[in-house]
Amino acid sequence: MKCIVFLFILCPLFANAQYEVMSVSGVEPNQTIVTRYDVGFITKNSGERLEGKIQLKVKKGDTLEVRFRGDNGKEVFKRNVIQSFGLLKTAGDYRVVKDETKNFHPGIIHLKNGNKLNGRIAVRAVSDAEEFGFHMGSVLFEKPDQYVSIISAEQISTAEQTINGKVTTYENYKGGMLRHVVEGNLIVMRNPYPTTERSGLNNLVNQAADSAAKEMAERSLERNLGDAIAGDTDAQDQIEEDLDNAQELSNTNAQFMQNEYLVRSKDSGDLTIVKPDNFDQWAAGLKMKCAALHDRKDLMRYNKIYALARFYNSCN
Repeated sequence: MKCIVFLFILCPLFANAQYEVMSVSGVEPNQTIVTRYDVGFITKNSGERLEGKIQLKVKKGDTLEVRFRGDNGKEVFKRNVIQSFGLLKTAGDYRVVKDETKNFHPGIIHLKNGNKLNGRIAVRAVSDAEEFGFHMGSVLFEKPDQYVSIISAEQISTAEQTINGKVTTYENYKGGMLRHVVEGNLIVMRNPYPTTERSGLNNLVNQAADSAAKEMAERSLERNLGDAIAGDTDAQDQIEEDLDNAQELSNTNAQFMQNEYLVRSKDSGDLTIVKPDNFDQWAAGLKMKCAALHDRKDLMRYNKIYALARFYNSCN
């Protein structure tokens, strides 16, 4: 017997996405439950995302298939060919956060296929970690029907977001979106894939880890060695565990990376990766084109690259 259920709630959207069916009285455990069509999306295992209306077929709380209705008609997807599925959200469903770029503001998305999307947009970083906040993995786009589409960075050429009258531009770089920190003839962005290690800091952290490991091992032996020699198996196990932990800590290999920058010339389109070992040469090239920089030695430092680029842009 098949029972139609008119409401459903989707849980976190992973490969084996499940949900809690809002059941009606009299539904038997072995009955097949079919939800009503609602506005949603399907992400195939290939990564392709489809938006339209979805209906779920469920038995014993297990999703058997997802039925999809879109612009090209109806399709039925077995669960094993779907990466995720869920209901589409509206902009109001997203929590307002302190970082305004993550809230919805007027913007334009230029897609690689030549199409352009105008509406309210919000950007999303590739990771929630603060150090990756400049590297965007997708842009949320509020459609005319007020539902939000998630546009992956791979589909986007550039995007512009206007916040309090100021336009922030993002451009595609190796599958992600980078914010233009400096605009003008020279465009400056953070490099999401730096190759320069901060060797001094790495050495300091590794030395501290070795010291902490040694202290951990010594304390364990002080506390437990006598009992262990006397045959106490708990003490023997504790020493073994502590020494394993100390060894793991000692094997720490810190790899803190130096900030690097991508500098694009708007005139030529050339992209230069600026890092500590080529900064002086790069900055010397700017001085040759901007005589006023000869009197600005204060800007000829690696940690002043944004200010240097802005001064150069005002010079031309």
